[in-house]
Amino acid sequence: MTNIIVLPKYYSGTAFEEIVEHMVVAAKHMSIPIHFIGPTKPIKNNLPGLLLDDERYTRFQLKLISSLINLKEPTKILFLDFFNPGLDILRYYHEQKGIHVKYGALLHGGTFFDDDIYSMPWLRRFESAWAEIYDVVYAASNYAKRKLPSRIYNKATVLPWGLDSFKKINPSKNKKYDVIFPHRLSPDKGVEDLIKIVKSLPMIKFTITSPQKYQTIKSNLYYKELKKYNNVDFILGQNQIQHAHTLSQANIVLSCAKQETFGYSVIKSVLYGCIPVLPNNQCYPEFFRKEYLYQTTPGAVNMIKKYTLIKQGVRPIALKIKKSDKFSFKNHLEDFFGKK
Repeated sequence: MTNIIVLPKYYSGTAFEEIVEHMVVAAKHMSIPIHFIGPTKPIKNNLPGLLLDDERYTRFQLKLISSLINLKEPTKILFLDFFNPGLDILRYYHEQKGIHVKYGALLHGGTFFDDDIYSMPWLRRFESAWAEIYDVVYAASNYAKRKLPSRIYNKATVLPWGLDSFKKINPSKNKKYDVIFPHRLSPDKGVEDLIKIVKSLPMIKFTITSPQKYQTIKSNLYYKELKKYNNVDFILGQNQIQHAHTLSQANIVLSCAKQETFGYSVIKSVLYGCIPVLPNNQCYPEFFRKEYLYQTTPGAVNMIKKYTLIKQGVRPIALKIKKSDKFSFKNHLEDFFGKK
């Protein structure tokens, strides 16, 4: 094996599940042989806290680094995630053996982003060390690249994430849900702002989706708070196909994100026929027209009132990027594996 994509342990209903699916499809259309190491199917998403993984990830990561050490003379290794505990051990092993490897990674967040869910003080220096090892880092937006410290910025290439296995579903004419919020109930997704908006619009129904089932999400503090409001409903535990149909039946998709470098949930929702109401910051101005971006929480409230009136007819064109090939991981694979 020479060209390798490394997949960490990941969970159902997360962006990582989508990234893996899109990446696998993209790799099948490449003339370059590419091998995947790691799981190509997600594990059950029963994470009780706000962290993005649990000990299942940690234990698997140890095995993953060990399996990479056992590879015979790899030349190019692309990691699905910049967050990569144990990368220094692998690099040291290759140094010992005199094996020259090109390392790359997809970057999804970090301590250098304001309000990132992973802001542990001890992590910053490890990120700096990983940055020294990677030869190239892929960011999904210019917003993400601008946030990077110089040691990473100079290695960063901006390419939007892929939609290579996107499941097309015609937008439903029956808009059952006024506003959908298809995001994690965590601080980085701006749930405090969501609660303010919900309070301001008691006559409008908000639907919150989560891949987690009730037994897992019931302990989430935001879930407990949002359950108090009569205009909030939850749809829990759907698979990807069910979730896609739910998105197609929503009128508006809302984001209150404090940290977003790409936003699969919003882009999918728009492709399924939702009208976006999004912060005028993060990555959103790069991908969406300004008439769907709000400056303040009261601005979001006014936009929702306006767009709630549009129930039928042609959905507005919200995305700036029209060519679907812009949203393809083939661009990443050609850049990383195709170059000498």
